[in-house]
Amino acid sequence: MMKINSNWIAVVLFLLIVIGIFYFLFPDISTHVLGDKFNDVWVSCWHIWWDQTAFNQILKADFYTDKIFYPAGVNVHRHIPILFTDFLAIPFTFLFNITTSYNFLVMMLIFLNCVAMFFLAKYLTHNGYASFISGIIYGINAYVFGQIYNGALETINLVFLPLYILMFLKLINTNRRRYIFMSGLLLLFTTLSCWYYGLYLLFFTLLYIFIIIVMRAKFVCYKKTLLSCFWVLVLYAIFIAPMAYVLITRFIFFKTSIDIYKSQLDFIVDIKDFFTPGKLVFDSTVRHFMKSTYIGFSCLSLSLLAVVSRHRKEVVKWCFLGIFFLILTLGCRLSLFEHVFYNFYLPSKFLPVINTYRAFAVCLLIIAVISGYGMLFLVEIINRDRRNKLLVSITAITIIAEVLLVSPGPYPLPVTDMQIPAIYQELAKDKNDYAIIDIPFDLYNHLLCGKYMYYQTLHEKSIPYAVSYLSPSAKNIKHWDYIEENPFLNLILFNLGNVIYMSKSEIEILVQSCSELKKDGFLYLLLHNEFLNEGTKKALERLLLESCILIDNSDERISMYKLK
Repeated sequence: MMKINSNWIAVVLFLLIVIGIFYFLFPDISTHVLGDKFNDVWVSCWHIWWDQTAFNQILKADFYTDKIFYPAGVNVHRHIPILFTDFLAIPFTFLFNITTSYNFLVMMLIFLNCVAMFFLAKYLTHNGYASFISGIIYGINAYVFGQIYNGALETINLVFLPLYILMFLKLINTNRRRYIFMSGLLLLFTTLSCWYYGLYLLFFTLLYIFIIIVMRAKFVCYKKTLLSCFWVLVLYAIFIAPMAYVLITRFIFFKTSIDIYKSQLDFIVDIKDFFTPGKLVFDSTVRHFMKSTYIGFSCLSLSLLAVVSRHRKEVVKWCFLGIFFLILTLGCRLSLFEHVFYNFYLPSKFLPVINTYRAFAVCLLIIAVISGYGMLFLVEIINRDRRNKLLVSITAITIIAEVLLVSPGPYPLPVTDMQIPAIYQELAKDKNDYAIIDIPFDLYNHLLCGKYMYYQTLHEKSIPYAVSYLSPSAKNIKHWDYIEENPFLNLILFNLGNVIYMSKSEIEILVQSCSELKKDGFLYLLLHNEFLNEGTKKALERLLLESCILIDNSDERISMYKLK
């Protein structure tokens, strides 16, 4: 009788667990998405559609589109290397709509996170049971659920971190050339998925080399090891070179447009958050799921067992790595029980990096490895296979139950209704090329812009706004000059409330500038009544009726006007 490979058993179990965790979504998988409606789910769904649009433009050697920030447009080549994660959804979009594709992508990423960690732990522990537990810890945790809640797809993608470390460790141990190539490629994939994760892996690489030299000086071949690592970095630099301009300009934009140190203060993690359970224990809620860094007492218990096991020499090395990234996760100041010690600086204060809490992704990986050694210790104590299976099952159930029921991670995850208003379905039937404006629109209102962008995935008409990593900044002269030179656009973007107090002469100017929009390719204006107070809505309606024709107001939420 053919024996089934234990690796395949683990993969199937991970798949079944992921399906079981998200069972509640399947009845509405085509109309609702995982995540909170007040966060980034709208923009994340739009990006899945937009990346295909940008990719098609690049295949045509056309690096410009006016689909967003119309009529100035944007260079699409600057967009491709950042949202690498969204491209993983492309196979789903051939079969399903955007919302279904988004949901499948989230579930696929969690599944792949588990599998990737399983193979790293298998290489380190040489035990399938221990590796399975490591995969559970890494793929299903409060941090990941917090990122799903916020709709941050790129931060859910933890797949390439363990794969890179696996190839890097094989390189350190064997110095084979193929691992140089694989390490460089996986480091590139990590950076393109989330550039924070790529940066932290560089930190990990340097720190790991330092630790093995200090702890195993007699056993390390300095020349070969350092030379191999050098070639990994060189290869990575070659891979990243075509995208380097995009990453550097984005970093410069952040550095020049915001005070990085003040921004770091917004991402301080309280030490107690690592160890504070959630809703069932203290009947409390988490204010910032985005910064959810709960480790879990089941993981901590396994970690303590690892420290006293016969593998403690290897475990100590990973503990040093974990301490470094835990400190990095805390941010620029020490915070304990909501008290920030402003006179106590942490290392990240001196680093030009915001969102330092994302270093917790590497912490998770290290905790999963250490916990795997703890599980290995338990398995070695119990030699009988049947007892091992029972022990692993109980441990896995305990870890998952703690994450879903006790930890601060939001479960069951909220789902957002993504059904698009019928009026956009009518626009989608019209295949002519023109632009539309949703009113009110506000480039600083992430939620409002995100909704309009998501509606674009259906109607596919050009829009004069976007919330995108590589969309034009506030200093994009063409885009902002156009808005500022048109009194009507200037009004609805910056001073919409003033429409109530406009004089007759000012109204005439607005009517004229609104009519001029048609010359620039705009055709329809959609008034979102639900986002306007009664006075502003009536004043806008009077203004629009002088320059537009009311086409449809059958939907109480949206009225559609066509420019005369």
